[in-house]
Amino acid sequence: MREVAEGYAGKKPITLILSHFHYDHIADAAVFDGVTLIDRSDIRATIKEGIYTIGPLESHGMDWRPLKVARLIADGEVLDLGGRTVEVFNLPGHTTESVVLFDRHRNQVFTGDFVYRHLGGIIAFASGSDLTAYKQNSARLLQLTDANTQFFGAHGIPQFDRDWLVLLDRELDKITTGAAPYRYAAHYLAPGIPWRVYQSGDLSIYTTPLIDPPLFWSLWTLLLVTTVSLLVLYWLQRIVRRSWAVARVERSGA
Repeated sequence: MREVAEGYAGKKPITLILSHFHYDHIADAAVFDGVTLIDRSDIRATIKEGIYTIGPLESHGMDWRPLKVARLIADGEVLDLGGRTVEVFNLPGHTTESVVLFDRHRNQVFTGDFVYRHLGGIIAFASGSDLTAYKQNSARLLQLTDANTQFFGAHGIPQFDRDWLVLLDRELDKITTGAAPYRYAAHYLAPGIPWRVYQSGDLSIYTTPLIDPPLFWSLWTLLLVTTVSLLVLYWLQRIVRRSWAVARVERSGA
C-alpha cells in the first residue's frame, strides 16, 4: 500500500488514516510515517508520548500494535489532499472508532467496514460493536448522502449504491426494536460460536448471542462466564472422583 501511495504522492509526506483497528486493517500500519486517528476522548486518553497502542481486544489479533500518531482529526473535519478534499466522519457501530471518508465533489463515500457488500455478512459481534449506535449512524450516513452517491466498502463487492445502505438501515431498525426474526449460525471468522444472524435477501447481519455486544464483551460477563466455568469444572471433578471411589470399593469388595 505504501508503494502505491508513493506512486501518487512522490516525495510528499504520507500519513495513513485507519478506518478502524481490526487486525485485517492495520497489518503494516507501522511502515507509514504515522497514522491519523479520529479524535475521540477514549483514544486521546490512551496516547502516550505520541504513541497509540492497539491491543488484542481492539484488533482481535494476537499482538500489541504501537503506532506513531501523526494527527488527530475531528468528526466532520475536511482534509485537503491537494486538488481533492474529503470529509472525515466517525460512525460507531461496527467499532467505536469506525471512520468513513466522504468526497462531496465526486459524491463518493469510502466506508471501511461500517458498511460493505459481502456475502459473508455484516459483522456486529466484535468487541467494539454497538447495534444502537449502528442504527443511529446508518441513518446519519443516509442523511449525508443521496441516491447518486457511490459507496466503496473494504470487503466484498468494491462498489455499491445507496440502496444497500438503505437495506442495512432498515434491518438495523428492526433489530434494535426487537422486530427482526433471527436464527443461530456459525461464522467463518469465529467458528464454534453460535452467532445470532439476521437475514434479508443477500444481507446478513451477525451479532452476539442472547445479549447485545457491549454486554457480551463486558468484564461482568467475562467474570460470570469464568465463575460458571470454574463451578462446572469443580462439580465434574467431584463427580469423577466419586465415580473412581465407588469403582475402587466395588473392586475391593469383589
